[in-house]
Amino acid sequence: VSTEVGSRSDASTVLRRTLDDVFEQLATARGQVRCTDPASATTLAACRAGRVTAIGTPITEASTTKVCFLSRRPAPTTGTPTLTTTPWKLCLNYDSASGVLALERFQPTGELNPTYPASPTATQSLGRSPVNAPAPFSYLGVNGTALTAPIAVDNIALVRFAATLEFRNRSGLLVNQSLSMQ
Repeated sequence: VSTEVGSRSDASTVLRRTLDDVFEQLATARGQVRCTDPASATTLAACRAGRVTAIGTPITEASTTKVCFLSRRPAPTTGTPTLTTTPWKLCLNYDSASGVLALERFQPTGELNPTYPASPTATQSLGRSPVNAPAPFSYLGVNGTALTAPIAVDNIALVRFAATLEFRNRSGLLVNQSLSMQ
């Protein structure tokens, strides 16, 4: 019993930390990096001699089943928490057919006006919602009103997430965890 309780606690802690980290990245995300004089520079390093600015919203896609944004953190494989100049695209993606919530990471190509692949560079399954669960994402505008589909990313002031996820703990047992974040 002690092992089961401990592994259940460890698994839910890992899930909570992962989502906390993703929402922290979302809260501190910034728009694309642009050079104010792009004709004079082809890289961000060269552009820094002039002036670099972040423009636009960091959120690139928003629906009731998915939110994507630009993160200044490097790939998880590097293991370093330092900021990166060219943002990676991160998506929390809820597949309503399977009920799986996944964290998808997309590596940028290029420094100025980077592009992102159609398929994720890395995907991490976070858990599965019960069948027929409601979509986990909702959004508020700057005036506090709920945004409805289609959601214009420029109008988003707050992202809300609420779901009950089922996942396996380190003992292999299914565990349910209700989570809400904004």
